[in-house]
Amino acid sequence: MFKKRSIALAVALASAGAAHADSLTVGTNGAYSAEAVLDATVVQAATTTVTVTTSPTFITKNSIFDFDFGVATKNSAGAAFPLGNLTLTYAGTSNIGTNATNGTLIPIYTAGDSKLSYAVDTAPLFFGTFANGATASITAPRPYFLTTGLSDVTLDYGFRLGLSATASVASDSEKVLDVQGSQISSGTHDFDQTIDVEELRKRFTDGTTASTFADLSLTIATNGLASTVNKNDIGTIGFVITGQDFSWLDSDVTDTDTAVTGLDTGYITVTGGSVTRLTATTIEGTINDNTAGATVRLTNTGNVVIPTQTEVSVDFVAYTAGGEAVSVAGSGTGVWSLNGSSIDIYAIPTSAAVSNFIWLTNTGTGSTSVDVSIFDGAGGAVCEMTDVATSVAGVELDLTAAVAAAVPVQCPTYEPTGNRVRWNVSASVPEASIRISAAYRVGTDRVNLVTSTESNL
Repeated sequence: MFKKRSIALAVALASAGAAHADSLTVGTNGAYSAEAVLDATVVQAATTTVTVTTSPTFITKNSIFDFDFGVATKNSAGAAFPLGNLTLTYAGTSNIGTNATNGTLIPIYTAGDSKLSYAVDTAPLFFGTFANGATASITAPRPYFLTTGLSDVTLDYGFRLGLSATASVASDSEKVLDVQGSQISSGTHDFDQTIDVEELRKRFTDGTTASTFADLSLTIATNGLASTVNKNDIGTIGFVITGQDFSWLDSDVTDTDTAVTGLDTGYITVTGGSVTRLTATTIEGTINDNTAGATVRLTNTGNVVIPTQTEVSVDFVAYTAGGEAVSVAGSGTGVWSLNGSSIDIYAIPTSAAVSNFIWLTNTGTGSTSVDVSIFDGAGGAVCEMTDVATSVAGVELDLTAAVAAAVPVQCPTYEPTGNRVRWNVSASVPEASIRISAAYRVGTDRVNLVTSTESNL
């Protein structure tokens, strides 16, 4: 008789276990913006309810309910999540009347564990089966988690038939903590510009008229997180524009942390914010309305010479309500390029028996410094020189003599390699305004002359 009852119970467990479908329902809490997470020590999981559809006849003493968060659990102070009972609530009547009672689940985990397990302490909880619209539910534990290195947290739920059982006969999995993106997103900027060298770097060209100075602008806006997300109140947003030389923006600027009087008039205007500090290399300011964004505009009177520089980067810092500065991605790096000239002169003889004659003519309207780099036959730079001479508009420049004088000073260890080298000549005037003429003489009786009006010789 005993043997028959054991077999019957095993069959019942197997057949009922296949139909178990306990489920998790996650409330609206547990969603945090990136700033809210960074500004807090701990954040809390969402309120989660387990709807128990497991047969009541299986919920016996020492049945196990598992709640695995995959992350160490904490209390609101950041200490280990404490031990505490849960209640399995039965609502309605069973098929045999009102004999159903609520159950108490006692903790069998160690405080702070990532997996919180509870054993049924009262048996039996129910008599009969779920019927007449009756339901059973558990409010899952709602621990906190340390924010350091924290990402999304998923709760894996399971119900086991006893302490020795390893497999769950009912299970579900839901995200209970969702770390969403930054509240602030940076928009595009218009910092990719060409500096017109013909105008002595007095303006940025935009392909229209010579008097146009292209606006340099940036926009910052919120990324529209849902109202159910736990967000910090973002106050003032700071922006930092870093360049190589902003001294042209104000005649009084110095490379210090001291704000310059009047720096936000004439040269810099901020729509939706203000400039707070200007140095020779940075423009810093604040944006008042992070929803509408802001436009930072650099202007020019037409008389200020813009120094040669190659790039400008934009970064932002969002200040959370808690006072912690949270870095927010900037809008990248803009490139300021010159529409100047870069001319290669190939196959210049290096033999002592050869005399070279190289002239540079500036047909533009302004003077410019001339840089020369010498490359050997393998293409590697062996001598790089700056400001070897000044080319005056309309005047022939003896580039051979200028280079000969500059080499001992700027490249004292330079020795030609191979029979021929290449010169790269760059100047702050458009290539169309530069003419190179070159000739060389072997010994005293033969002259080879090449004259070019092209940008490359």
